[in-house]
Amino acid sequence: MTVSAAQILPLYSQIKEQLLSAISHGEFTVGDQLPSQRELCERYGASHMTVRRAISDLISLGVIAAIPGKGLYVAENKHVTDASPLVSFTEDMNRRGVATSSKVLDSYLTTAPTLLARTLGVEIGDELVYLYRLRLTDGRPLTLQSTYLVHSYCHNLLAYDLNQASLYQVLRDHYNIKLTNYDATVESVIADEEEAELLGLPMPAALLVVEQVTYMEDHRALEYTRSAYRGDRYRLQLDTVGHQLR
Repeated sequence: MTVSAAQILPLYSQIKEQLLSAISHGEFTVGDQLPSQRELCERYGASHMTVRRAISDLISLGVIAAIPGKGLYVAENKHVTDASPLVSFTEDMNRRGVATSSKVLDSYLTTAPTLLARTLGVEIGDELVYLYRLRLTDGRPLTLQSTYLVHSYCHNLLAYDLNQASLYQVLRDHYNIKLTNYDATVESVIADEEEAELLGLPMPAALLVVEQVTYMEDHRALEYTRSAYRGDRYRLQLDTVGHQLR
């Protein structure tokens, strides 16, 4: 007998809602393994297709994660960032009640090679500030950021303690720099050994990498940043009107 979509949908929704309820009420917590698809089929008297549909939707919502060869697990809530004009990563996370901190792993003055000079609109050999930072939320590593800034716009930037202060707040308050726009690309990559170690990830691990060029109100580029986020703890929500600044 052929089962129509109308007949499947109520049971699919029921399975999805019951699993959500079990997770929200603590029957399953972050990291717990869920029953297998076969067990869920037996529990709900549903077909594999119906159960797979419910599971697929919960994975898309970030509620559960499927680990090949191991099974289904309750996923950690991901930090979701809205792309909003002139809101830094720190400000955005703090607004959501998430405590943030930074650890400067390396910082120095360098000169612009050909590619960065072209990206930032400066001359080859012009002075740049380099920052390599580990960003944490609630004390746990979330992202690694490699940042190059045009030094002529922010002289003596390295004199500020960027372990404690927000980079963008320092630029606003001490250099009167207004950031208005950015260009960004996003891709998924596999972490190298250093990234995995610093972010506390087992190998192999997936990262969400955002490469961003940020512009001042006079349309000159100030900054190029490569941000490598833990794919299991971060979700980027893009806004075609506003722009997210770190």
